[in-house]
Amino acid sequence: MAPISAITIMLMIATAAAAPEEAAPPAPSAETIDAAVRALDSDDFAEREAASRKVWELGRAAEAPLKKAVQTGGSELRYRGQKILDEFQLGIYPDTPEDLRKLVKSYRKGDAAARQMAVQELAERGETALLIKLVKRERDPTMRNTVASLIAQNVGKVAPEHIFNGEMQQAEDLLQLAALSSRGMRDYTTFLFTTDKLDAAIAKQRPRAGDSKVDTELLAWMLRTKGDSAEAAKLFEEIDDRARARNTRASGGDMSAYAAGFADPSRRTTDTLGYAAAVARLSGDGDALKKILADILEYAKAMPDEAARCMNALIINGAPELAFELAATLDDGLLLEMEQWRYDFDAAFKILDANADDAPFDSWLKKFEKDFSVREEKDIPLAILPAGQLAGTCAITGQKDAAEHILRAVARLLLAENNSILPLLRWELLLGLDELAREHAIRAMETDTETEANVITTLFPMRADYSWLTGGSWDYLRAKYADESKNDSLKRMFALFRPETNATEAPAVAEMIAAIDASAREVEGEERKELLALVVELAKIHQLWELAADATSRWLPLLGTEAAAFHHTRYGETLLSAKQPEKAALQFEKAWKITPSNPLPLYMKGVALAQSGHAAAATELKNKASLMAIGNVSKRHFLSIAMWRNDDEESAREQDRLLLRIASPREGVHPQALRRSYLDARGSGTAAQAAHALDFYLLSKMRPMNSNSVISPRNTLAYHMKLGMLRARAAFDGGEPAAAAAIIAKLQELNPSDSSVLEDMYQLLCDADLTTAADALFETTY
Repeated sequence: MAPISAITIMLMIATAAAAPEEAAPPAPSAETIDAAVRALDSDDFAEREAASRKVWELGRAAEAPLKKAVQTGGSELRYRGQKILDEFQLGIYPDTPEDLRKLVKSYRKGDAAARQMAVQELAERGETALLIKLVKRERDPTMRNTVASLIAQNVGKVAPEHIFNGEMQQAEDLLQLAALSSRGMRDYTTFLFTTDKLDAAIAKQRPRAGDSKVDTELLAWMLRTKGDSAEAAKLFEEIDDRARARNTRASGGDMSAYAAGFADPSRRTTDTLGYAAAVARLSGDGDALKKILADILEYAKAMPDEAARCMNALIINGAPELAFELAATLDDGLLLEMEQWRYDFDAAFKILDANADDAPFDSWLKKFEKDFSVREEKDIPLAILPAGQLAGTCAITGQKDAAEHILRAVARLLLAENNSILPLLRWELLLGLDELAREHAIRAMETDTETEANVITTLFPMRADYSWLTGGSWDYLRAKYADESKNDSLKRMFALFRPETNATEAPAVAEMIAAIDASAREVEGEERKELLALVVELAKIHQLWELAADATSRWLPLLGTEAAAFHHTRYGETLLSAKQPEKAALQFEKAWKITPSNPLPLYMKGVALAQSGHAAAATELKNKASLMAIGNVSKRHFLSIAMWRNDDEESAREQDRLLLRIASPREGVHPQALRRSYLDARGSGTAAQAAHALDFYLLSKMRPMNSNSVISPRNTLAYHMKLGMLRARAAFDGGEPAAAAAIIAKLQELNPSDSSVLEDMYQLLCDADLTTAADALFETTY
């Protein structure tokens, strides 16, 4: 056969291109379909085979008649028809891509490895609906769990989209299948709870609980989500999941179970010791508590870097006197802070080895200067610490001139050895010595060791992702007001970034920000984008909401493809603050379309609609947003924050109650939900409820999730006082005034100068006819 020439191929292509488009084949008639289906029951094997092929090729058109026929037809029709229907019910039709049909065949006919590979590829292709159909038919529990786990990986994206579209049954089916694996149970049970289906599901699940570990675990999750923590914990113990059993008891408010989850006898750390002490305290085991508290003291002495956290563990476990003892033997700096907290300034000066009557402390400074030594830059903060603490004590006691005198002396010491004075600026800012900080900042800029950028970052510290804001503002001011002194430019910066300080000499902040905005209108490209970004953030800091909204409307288009859901959400929040809810709703809509499985922008759109007067639509969106969060604790956490901020208090309470039931204590959202619950109980609950909530929150603070979650002993002592006053109030409420008086007396021993105790408790003591205790409280406070 001769090869086809290039000309022939071109002619074939041209002919094909010129040929009119073929019309779609006509739909098969009912008679054609009926004849093909009846032929499945033929006595002739060849006719039956041909009929099977024909019915398959008819596809969707034959599906309904075939379903009807297999119910009444003969054995051959039922057998062949059901095989075809099995394919149709999986979504496999003649027009289904061949590669997809091969994957389904591999799943149904292959060995275990081939089946798992098929499942993985189907999941990666997003064939969730097909996977659901396959898992419903799956009899092998191992394979069912594999498929369910893969569905659970994708459920956080797909289920919320079904919920938004009102496809609640599809969402429930998907979540129920994902719940065949442990990973998907929290999502499923939370969905049932928020759709008021949990009680009915529990009733159905109870008889199955003994059938398998998965069934028992699912019932336990259902009960935990409902709030039946005791029964749920027992079920988790039955399947030997002791960690989750403890977490479940903690979800019901059992602080001892919570503490036990972190008390690990095999590890000797601050938090494991602290939680072991909490278990002993909460269980009433005084001997064990005394021993563990002694262990904490010894551990702190062996690990001085952990002294502050060990002191927190002692205070949280009701032994503040041991915390003072530890500080006295280990860390003068911590002890000084604690004595300042209780306004014992005689003790504070004594700790510093200074005499309060010798201000401005020249003799102390001479000794300090003699001992002063800095080998490396990293040693500077520690070297200047005593002077900073003495200056701080002077500032608190009203001796501002003495504080300034001390810090000037330290600056001379540092500069004499060409050392950085930036650590000193932090002390000056902390003590409100802004003029001195500006003076030393300019001096630092004149040295060879510091850049202007480093000085500005020190003076105006920002979160890492906003460090550009202060630097960009400084660069703009120095360029815009080139003839101005650095001191005047720094005054402008203080007005912009420390508005709480005295900025009377600085020009009006609004005028400065408006000037940046005007400059942005005169340039193009990246320069305009950078200047508008400054305007947006500075206007927000100073609550110039209309300017912030206007600048954002011009800045956001310049981002182009860089604009993310986050930017539209923040713009929407700015528009709400600017009283432009209709425009805000549009921005939240844009944010949601970028991340359609994220309920937060949808909730915020509901807030905007409510402010626009569309109450019914707002309520529908808010409810839908809550449902869409399913069991994702991070999404519920951010929803809760948004609800509290927008005065949606009851909805926020519901989010936090649910969070504390379903979140693991080891998840970062748990202590934050505890804190919100405490603040809420303090404002709207009883004293006993608030005390329990605060005690629980303090327990969470013994385990630092990150550097921001660590609190100082001084703040822990303040919480300890609040907890004591709440317990005293609870005792009064419970008709036990003598117990309340004993608590108050202990608080007075700890901090006799705390006037809040007097303000809160004096009248209660008088009303209970405890005049002696009331008089003692008044006397010690003043």
